Amino acid sequence: MKTMAVRWMIHSEKDFYSEVERLKLRQSVLALKRKWTMVTGQDAIGYSPAKKTYFYTLGDSLYEMESNDKKEEDINRGTQKILLKEFKWIYNRIFKRIEDLTGKKVKLYNGLTVPGFHISQVPIQYSPSYYHQDRSILMYRPDVDMNTVYSVLLLIEKPKNGAWLDYLDKDGNKCVKNYHYGQFNMWKSTMFHKIGGFYTMPGEQRITLQCHYCTDPKDNKTIMVYF
Repeated sequence: MKTMAVRWMIHSEKDFYSEVERLKLRQSVLALKRKWTMVTGQDAIGYSPAKKTYFYTLGDSLYEMESNDKKEEDINRGTQKILLKEFKWIYNRIFKRIEDLTGKKVKLYNGLTVPGFHISQVPIQYSPSYYHQDRSILMYRPDVDMNTVYSVLLLIEKPKNGAWLDYLDKDGNKCVKNYHYGQFNMWKSTMFHKIGGFYTMPGEQRITLQCHYCTDPKDNKTIMVYF
């Protein structure tokens, strides 16, 4: 199995956030545990009846909503207000970086979800995910051009076994992109990928901050961000 990321598929930058900032994010996520949503059974990515998988999200994710046939009015706006207040500083930094990379104005996708967190906090010894593309945006905004959709991830906490992204390169070869603290990670959402490093043991956690962005199909001049 290859372990070197294909540059044109995955973009990573070091020193995007400090260790002090990482711990601040971790503390805030744990303090908001009452707002976590369990994703279980048929809701889990790659669910198998023989593998009772569950994890949590902080904030409404489009992929979770799609799995439950939820509509925009089902989004928990109260939780969104909390996230926008608590994590405004890191959201603004992410938006600024996307703006620098794209040369376009960046803002939240009106009416949809805000960036959120993916949390694994129970003993899991296998990866429940399957190779997929992040296409959930089409369920809510079918006019979006998937060629403009990208996924963003920041690692907040990892288990001892590590955390990474499993993905397929343009030739269908299996590859691995290891996540490291402080990194800004971004990839094209049409790339086939799945969760790697999902293996958590008792007392361990895997926490990531995640969001997606696309070009606004209405004007082609604005980048819209969502979870």
